[in-house]
Amino acid sequence: MQQNSIVILHKDRLFVYKKGGSDYQTSELSLQDINKLDKGYILILPDSLVNLIYTDLRPVKDKKLKEMVRVYLKGLYPDEVMEDSDFGYVNVSPVIAYLITDKLKSLISSIPLLFEKARITTTPSLLALQSETGAFLFSTDETLLIKKDDDFIHVIGKIEGLDTSEIAHQITVKDVDHRGLIELFKGLLWEETPRSVDLNLLRTKKSPFKAETLKGEVLLFSILYVIFLSALILNLAPLKKERHAYERKISDIYRELRIQNTADPYGMLIFKLDRLKTEHLQYPDPLKILSGISLSFNSNSRIESITANKELIRIKGRIKTLESLEKAMERLSKELGLRFTTESAKVKGNWVNFVIVGRLKK
Repeated sequence: MQQNSIVILHKDRLFVYKKGGSDYQTSELSLQDINKLDKGYILILPDSLVNLIYTDLRPVKDKKLKEMVRVYLKGLYPDEVMEDSDFGYVNVSPVIAYLITDKLKSLISSIPLLFEKARITTTPSLLALQSETGAFLFSTDETLLIKKDDDFIHVIGKIEGLDTSEIAHQITVKDVDHRGLIELFKGLLWEETPRSVDLNLLRTKKSPFKAETLKGEVLLFSILYVIFLSALILNLAPLKKERHAYERKISDIYRELRIQNTADPYGMLIFKLDRLKTEHLQYPDPLKILSGISLSFNSNSRIESITANKELIRIKGRIKTLESLEKAMERLSKELGLRFTTESAKVKGNWVNFVIVGRLKK
């Protein structure tokens, strides 16, 4: 098998696609047949195995970047211990971080050869982030990715009742539609070296950093902080010259809204904006809901559905322990400014099936 082959992992089966004229040569293998695969393929994992996370970090040397990503994720999940095997990153600008699910950890441990022989390992949502431009929504059977401006949110789990009609560009790929997935991203997949989509999962097996590395990080951040302050001081000087231009622009806005002659034009502007929000923003912001859930629930939980309307937000899913559920609810209440309560919580096997509700203030 040559290096222009794509291997898709789906339900413990490997689906192999290789260029063959105007079509693809296809074959299907079991996980026990990995030795039949030659090195150099592109491995596409199920989207639900890796939770992608937006960061505002910029690429630096790999050694330092690993610890910067660790610190960033600890800020999002302060109660979690971030071992090397729990997370990774894609060295693009801005850096894309990701959390590794328990199922993927098990696969890496039980069949490491599948990942060692792959030239590139990626997921559908990572391919979408690196190939699509502008605002878009990308969904599979079990995941949802929303990109807006430079930010994005990636959620694992089925979501119901979320209004995404305002997003014009929407892409849906079924997990079984392997050809459709390849055709959608063929411009990126068949590049000679599409490194920007490589998860580089084997890098997550490296040993934790030492104290000497931490000292280097402290020095690095100290230098960056001094540079930031210097740049801030230098950038403030030309702002004085631009102030008059901004004041003229604000006056133009007041004239367009016909409030320039009122006693308090700025207060009138705020009043009009508040009235506009009252009239048009009757539903909770879907991106804020998804962001709050992503920050509150870690990789040891599964969100199965989200229902949101003018009265409440109901979230259904499963989590490892009741204690973890309580912590997640506390964090979610802070993120969304609502008080979430448990509607139901039942222990089933190794999971706690739950439904929590947050009621919107009228």
